[in-house]
Amino acid sequence: MSRSKKNQVISIEEHLVNFQDRAIILLLNEGLTKEQILALQIDDVDSVNLKLRLSPGSDSIALDEYLKNIIMKAYEEEEYYANNGHSEIKKRLENQSGYVIRFAEGVRRDIFGINFRIKNIALRYELQEPYPWESSR
Repeated sequence: MSRSKKNQVISIEEHLVNFQDRAIILLLNEGLTKEQILALQIDDVDSVNLKLRLSPGSDSIALDEYLKNIIMKAYEEEEYYANNGHSEIKKRLENQSGYVIRFAEGVRRDIFGINFRIKNIALRYELQEPYPWESSR
């Protein structure tokens, strides 16, 4: 990934109020698929060895301390602020189910929820596809 693309991802990520969204674009930037992100559980994070297991029986990827902390904060989030905090709407996230990325109570967990969040981030920053976090490393 070029230096300018990496700086653009960091700039966008730092301005997102929801750690859930921050985790999504940083994990996409690390090469994870949307399906892997949706399936990611807190038990997949090895905080001691700074590794992230992608699925049972598969390889792990290395984490840096910053990404590990973003993932942990995303898991601990209880509310999701609509429109990146530029709205009065905030939704209570589903109970701690073990998943890192969670949705509002009563909302179905699926890839469309991840896509919806990505599209909203892209609209806010007037980005066109392919988004900077989707570039190969």
